[in-house]
Amino acid sequence: MTDIPGRVPPRLELCPRCSEHIYAGTNLCPHCGGEVPALLAAREEAIAEALDALQRLEAALALS
Repeated sequence: MTDIPGRVPPRLELCPRCSEHIYAGTNLCPHCGGEVPALLAAREEAIAEALDALQRLEAALALS
C-alpha cells in the first residue's frame, strides 16, 4: 500500500477464533465466519474463570 501523507490507517484487531486481522467493530470474521462479539464474550468469561482459579490456587498454597 502506498503511503499517503496524513492518511490514518484503519484500526485492525485479531479475530478471537482464527487470529487473522479484521477491522475493529467487525461482527462476523470474513476469514473463519466466527461471530466476533460472542467470541470476545466467551474469551472474557474464560479469562475471569482462569483468574478465579489462580486466586484459589494462591490461597491454597498460602495455607500450606
